Amino acid sequence: MSKRKVTHQQQQRIQAQQTKRRERVHALQTPEQHGLVIAHYGKFVDVETSAKKIIHCKLRQHLPILVPGDHIIWQQADDGTGVVSAIEPRRSQLARKDQHDQLRPIAANVDIVVITVAPLPEMQELFIDRYLVALENLHLMPIIICNKIDLLATSQHHDLQQRLNIYAKLGYAIYYASATTQQGLTELASALTHKTSVFVGQSGVGKSSLIEQLIPGVNLHANEISAQTTLGKHTTSTSRLYHLPCGGQVIDSPGTRNFDLWSMALAEVSHGFREFREYAGHCKFRDCKHLSEPGCAIQQALAAGKINPLRLANFHAIIAP
Repeated sequence: MSKRKVTHQQQQRIQAQQTKRRERVHALQTPEQHGLVIAHYGKFVDVETSAKKIIHCKLRQHLPILVPGDHIIWQQADDGTGVVSAIEPRRSQLARKDQHDQLRPIAANVDIVVITVAPLPEMQELFIDRYLVALENLHLMPIIICNKIDLLATSQHHDLQQRLNIYAKLGYAIYYASATTQQGLTELASALTHKTSVFVGQSGVGKSSLIEQLIPGVNLHANEISAQTTLGKHTTSTSRLYHLPCGGQVIDSPGTRNFDLWSMALAEVSHGFREFREYAGHCKFRDCKHLSEPGCAIQQALAAGKINPLRLANFHAIIAP
């Protein structure tokens, strides 16, 4: 069989492609290396090398969104920067819906999610419950920490403890702390040792201030609460990973006014409420929404005092169209 002839235009195209390949090989003379993503800035990421140096890296076009905690493969370029060529499989991922209703990752390969609340901005149980539903379905360990308790009088502290006691009874770890007085920080640091944790919560609850106290010398430029609105300012614009002196690492994530769950089946939302699991399978109807349906085991448990009415109300708020 005769060899197919190649036109002059095709030869030029092939030569141009080969030239580009040689240029890429020349630009990336170093072997592939493993790295840890520290922060993500659009088309670039900061990567921590095995030598604990931070390298500013470009991303290949085929890669998904990279986030702090991702383990990646990269190569160094002649100009001292790098190129990320591959991402290693994630063992876990925390994500939330963005403004375009798309699921966007926040952090990868995390063990603990620290749900941070405070007296100001005012604590919202629905905000906590949305996160707990997500974490129960993602099989991630939640910790609830109430920061800024130095702002509370004794009676106010008692009232807040009563509200959070709902979660303590369900087996969730609750911590009370103050970045100002350092109360509770030793216990919190112990819980995070040798783990990868991500701090989440509303803007202004003091996530960055807590991390600054856990890692001496780190300055995350935390802003103060707006006196006019008592709403927190966004102190963190991008998630970033930091190493704990006691071992382990924490990721500071941007604050948010709300946390919207991705599309979930009714059974998945119900699974996110620990106290429902004993009763949900015993409702008369499989698609029971636990409102006023006959034979609802959840409503029966509510009447018996085994389910908190606020938690059930938050369940209904989450599944509402």
